[in-house]
Amino acid sequence: MSYPKPFDIATGGATGWRSLKVEGRNTGVAQTFEPVTPSGIYRTPQAGGQVQLRVRAGGNANDTATGTGAREVQIYGIDVNGLEVMDAIPTNGASASIATTQSFIRILSARVSKSGTYATQTTASHLGDIVIESTTGELWASIPLNGFGESISRIGAFTIPIDYEAFLIGVRVNAAAGKTVDAVLFKRENILETAPPYSPMVVLTSLFNITGFEDVLYEAPVYLPPLTDVGIMAIIDVQTARVGCGFGLLMRRVR
Repeated sequence: MSYPKPFDIATGGATGWRSLKVEGRNTGVAQTFEPVTPSGIYRTPQAGGQVQLRVRAGGNANDTATGTGAREVQIYGIDVNGLEVMDAIPTNGASASIATTQSFIRILSARVSKSGTYATQTTASHLGDIVIESTTGELWASIPLNGFGESISRIGAFTIPIDYEAFLIGVRVNAAAGKTVDAVLFKRENILETAPPYSPMVVLTSLFNITGFEDVLYEAPVYLPPLTDVGIMAIIDVQTARVGCGFGLLMRRVR
């Protein structure tokens, strides 16, 4: 069996295929393993635990639907049926936003989709941290300012939708200067299981004593079936560390 070239996939020249680069960042990795995400969290409720999401109160007053900062946030994730869903909600300044119409069991990305400012190197598209929570107040993700508005939640994890299979082609983990961290790449299949026995969470690759950055390129891509969580968690022995990560996926539609 032959497969299309990555360039053909990236440019839309291979019907049914997609390429995806997942990037994560955590500025406070500590002494227990935690996801490489801005919030240090990757929520994974079981089917039936779906939630509606909103922007948490306490943000910048100018990140509002008519303001000079972020005017709208787009949330992309997985619903209770394992399908990709997307929703957009207007920001509401220092007050909580309205909730999404869609319900989610995974959040794959949150990003500023509309801004009141034509951004430059000195002026960002949002003016404060934007925190995504459930309607009950549970933290799900954040779009950090970090000195300059990033406009996206860099979540170092992904869930393969029910209508795709994926091939993991490579992984990178990097640590802040002077820090040494360990990291694991994990997967968990069959995310819609509702009763035991459950599919286990399995480490695919372990990376030790990372100083600077470390790349892993797989000679043979790692197969990830539909409805599989995949992501990176990191730990440091003492103090805290800034950690970034990334991994590449080639995805093929199967239904």
